Amino acid sequence: MKNNQGIRRSTAVLLYLFIFVFSVFFLCRPVHAQDEMPDNGIPVVTIEIDESQGSIEEMLKSPDHSVYCYGTISIRVPEGFHYSDYPDLDLKNYDHLKMSVRGRGNSTWNQKDKKPFKVKLDKKEDIFGFGKNKHWVLLANAFDPSLIRNRITYWLSERLGFDFTPQGVPVDLVMSGEQFGTKYLGSYYLAENIRIDDNRLEIGELEEDDTEMPMISGGYLIQNALQVEEGSANRFNTTRGEPWATDTPNFEPREGGYENEAQKTYIRNHLNTVEDAIFAGGESYRELLDVESAASYWLMNTMAMNLDAYKTSSTYIYKKRDENGVTGKVYWGPVWDFDYAWDQGETYEGMSAGHTWMKPLFTDRAEGGFIEEVRKQWPSFRENVISVIKEGGLLDQYYAETKLSAEADHIINPDGEDTGSEYSYKEKVENLRTWITNRLAWLDANIGTIDEMVHTVTYYVEGEEAAKDYFETTETLFILPLEPAKEGCIFMGWEDQDGNPVEFDISGDHDIQLYAKFIDESEAVQANDIVFAKPYDAVHYNPEQNVYMLDWLVLPHDAYDKWVDFFSSDESVASVTEDGQVNIHGPGTVTITVKLRNGISRDFVLTITEDEVPLPETMIPQTDVIHLCTGETANLLMNTEPAIAKVDEYVYESENADIADVNSYGVITAMAPGTVRIHISANTADGEETHTCEGWVTVIVSDAPFVPEYTVVSEENPQWRKDQKDELIITVKRNEEDDTCIMHFETVQIDAAELIRDTDYTAKAGSTIIRLRPAYLKQLDAGEHTLSVIFDDGKAETVFTILEAENEPVPDKPASPDTSDHSSGWLWISAMMISLLVSVICIRRKLAD
Repeated sequence: MKNNQGIRRSTAVLLYLFIFVFSVFFLCRPVHAQDEMPDNGIPVVTIEIDESQGSIEEMLKSPDHSVYCYGTISIRVPEGFHYSDYPDLDLKNYDHLKMSVRGRGNSTWNQKDKKPFKVKLDKKEDIFGFGKNKHWVLLANAFDPSLIRNRITYWLSERLGFDFTPQGVPVDLVMSGEQFGTKYLGSYYLAENIRIDDNRLEIGELEEDDTEMPMISGGYLIQNALQVEEGSANRFNTTRGEPWATDTPNFEPREGGYENEAQKTYIRNHLNTVEDAIFAGGESYRELLDVESAASYWLMNTMAMNLDAYKTSSTYIYKKRDENGVTGKVYWGPVWDFDYAWDQGETYEGMSAGHTWMKPLFTDRAEGGFIEEVRKQWPSFRENVISVIKEGGLLDQYYAETKLSAEADHIINPDGEDTGSEYSYKEKVENLRTWITNRLAWLDANIGTIDEMVHTVTYYVEGEEAAKDYFETTETLFILPLEPAKEGCIFMGWEDQDGNPVEFDISGDHDIQLYAKFIDESEAVQANDIVFAKPYDAVHYNPEQNVYMLDWLVLPHDAYDKWVDFFSSDESVASVTEDGQVNIHGPGTVTITVKLRNGISRDFVLTITEDEVPLPETMIPQTDVIHLCTGETANLLMNTEPAIAKVDEYVYESENADIADVNSYGVITAMAPGTVRIHISANTADGEETHTCEGWVTVIVSDAPFVPEYTVVSEENPQWRKDQKDELIITVKRNEEDDTCIMHFETVQIDAAELIRDTDYTAKAGSTIIRLRPAYLKQLDAGEHTLSVIFDDGKAETVFTILEAENEPVPDKPASPDTSDHSSGWLWISAMMISLLVSVICIRRKLAD
């Protein structure tokens, strides 16, 4: 009996132990299986799709988010869920709210398997107390291994005082459909989206029929247009080339928008007015642009080192409606989409203005200006950042809320860095804390230097200010393409206050003044040539690296009319921008024509091939000897073998630059009389080595202009008889030590009549050898003829004589008849054949016996 009781006790102990182990290792683990409902301590969003109206797979594969799915959305809030951002919110459940859903986003949608979504409810709903609205988003945070960068951003931004900052709640997302099944998609952020609406950005939405002031003065929500389709009715550029697009109103009928030219024209003109006021400098821009929001927006993006800042559709500005005769200002914001910000590894130093419109603001150092506003906001902003990273602060609270969901998410959506058991969500959050700590310390030490970050370049024409531009200490700024006019004079370009020419770009750590330089028309030097750093080029076609930078130079150096235009012979292969950037679209051969305003043009041939471009075996200059007069220039041109070969750069070096100098484009300048060699090398990276082909060109410089002399060096006054079968050969040589004779050859004339090459004659090098063919010579009349060998810079002449054919000799008749026996040879052959036949018969009989 006791034994039975002991067995029962042991069994009970083992059972309790099993239950404990099961609870620890199974009930407390994060739920991640795609066919299970998650239970990770945060709200669960379930989207149920009626796939008879469109499949989930089709929606997930739609590149432009045009495929919608329809169904319901439910939200379950776990008991005891504590929301760190708003602990007093009344978080309730929502059951089967009718809605439609589609994809959203750009980089995340195209580059990640974990997709973000936009949800539109059939009826407005006050989800989690954020205010009634139909429109909500599910952010995937696919670029953010911590899953909380956006939460940090929105918490800090709200405390910066923006008119609207989107709020949200971390959730687990489940999606189900008849074909799709029920799948856990990962950890998401259910949030408000950016839109003009009640309980969102409340700036007054325009109506389709608004066409009069002041109604059409606002409100407008504008986004950066770099990711907006070219040709969209919403997209436009300012006069300085800044790309913007209207988000609201939507003027694109293809996207459900409406047409209203009055509204579209108003906002485009107004943003140009704002831009002009910003670039004019001074304080007048403050009446059109809100300084406080500009400072807040810059602080937020700078603190986070947001890589998307100012250059994706996540960058917003908005304009409020005019009221009581006061112009509604343009505001920066709201902030949006910071999953590509914050933790940038070892990089936490540096700051910049970030946007063309921001640069001039950094020169507003006066009271009430941008610099003062940034310094005013910084102390409280940095305290809020400290509240995020301190022990027990917001970062720790977010970690506690998100840990189980993040671990479950990583199992089905690994971030690519940690793919095994070594993954630690705690490590991701601590990395973020370390980065923010280092970034804050760097900004603390450097925020006081922001008034030294941007400088002004002012353009003056005849003592009057003509334009202003702005550049950062860390950048190089291209000169504005201004062409001021002055009667009877030619504009030669810009020079600094010391009279030094400034041709292309500007850099430095101080303000710069540039002055227009004019010369009298009679003194102007006109551009007469264009040279390229490479005579032609070939590249391997790679869709990911589809830009080729054309490198050219206008000659002479002191020409005043250096402006050029670019043209492509085939834009399906490559197009070219106004600054010479070649955008490659596919394989093929394209000719880029660079044309001066005076009509002179040069062609650059670019071959784009799907094959690997081979290295050159040899590099051959197109001429071995160049004659120049002091002060003249010439361009070195090379050919490679094979013709299509990869050359990274040509390097030129003169053995004596005092006689002839050469620049990086291969342009030789004759300095003083003498003879010098130019060394040329064609260099190409080949792994860790450099592949080099070399060649030499001789330059002969004289004080007097070089006059080529062509001399016939073959037989003087040659003769050719019409019964000859060999060719008549004439050899012409150019000046001594000049092997370029054949390169200048054009044609041959006899008695001023041009011959047909390769039919009437051939021409080849050494110096220039002309071979007149017998078939042609026989057609000429007997007598003297003048031969002219024509070159592009001269000619050589000689006289030759055609003689009639001599009569062939007639054999003499024999004095007596030929009585010899001519048949004896045939008799001998017949006898030999009969003997051979008899021998064969005898042998065969003997063998038979």
